[in-house]
Amino acid sequence: MSVIKNLAEVSANDQRLFINSFDIVLSDLDGVIWLNFEPMPRAGDCVKNLRKLNKTVHFVSNNGLASPETILTELNKECTNVAADDLVVPSATTVNYLKKLNFNKKIYAICMHPMGDQLIKNGYKVLRDPPITLEENVNAVLAHNEEDSEVGAVIMDNDVNLNYLKLQKAFWYLRKPDCLFLVTHRDKVAPFGAKGPLIGNYHFTETLKELTGKNYVEMGKPSQTCVDFIKEKFNISNPKRVLFIGDSIQSDMQIGTLGGFQKLLVLSGTDTIEEVMDWKYPQEYKPQYYIQDLKAFNEIIIKSLLN
Repeated sequence: MSVIKNLAEVSANDQRLFINSFDIVLSDLDGVIWLNFEPMPRAGDCVKNLRKLNKTVHFVSNNGLASPETILTELNKECTNVAADDLVVPSATTVNYLKKLNFNKKIYAICMHPMGDQLIKNGYKVLRDPPITLEENVNAVLAHNEEDSEVGAVIMDNDVNLNYLKLQKAFWYLRKPDCLFLVTHRDKVAPFGAKGPLIGNYHFTETLKELTGKNYVEMGKPSQTCVDFIKEKFNISNPKRVLFIGDSIQSDMQIGTLGGFQKLLVLSGTDTIEEVMDWKYPQEYKPQYYIQDLKAFNEIIIKSLLN
């Protein structure tokens, strides 16, 4: 079995060979660039120095708690010169997927405003339930069984106001044979600082999948849908010259494998050195290297700039 090496501890020649082996960088955000928009040390400098080495840098995130506009604003505080086209988020992959299907029905969306607003902005009719308090009896739930016959898809994203009624209504809609089931991601947790992680979508989407017997189509990392969107959007013809940087083995290293990209695991977010040393994931998810954080990666990049 291959051993994952610490990029900071290999020879200068191996570091140089690695830096020269890619032209495009795809970087995760939460746990890599920042934690809950609090910048990681030297992460912005790392991005800027990668550009000085003529690397093209794009960003791929499963974050559905903030709008693309907010994410872009925060990115430009640290990395500067980041354009809207440099960012891939689940709302973008979802809209692209629906357009390719020529989808024209209503959508029942369990989501927050960032996803809902993007769907509406692109011409889709979206049904969302506001947070409400029900009487504590079955009749109160059944009173909300006003199914709209025009709903043709259930979309599930992050929703801090998720409740029993929303899951129940999604269940009712998904029993229709022709109703699509789209989920933005199946992350079990999301890194969000000292009190994190936050509970991810996985636990709710899997419950609906089990109860309805309906498989979902995933829009974000680490899905084939997301890989296809990335390659099309960024005109990637040679994935071996692309480096995916992320903090999650299950999400980032998996999508790197699926896309045929090189992979660099950082230990500043979800996963730890213990998980690297005691590897319990598929062997193909293994990156060639791991590193503590982008600050350490930046120090290696600076050496390349000086040589």
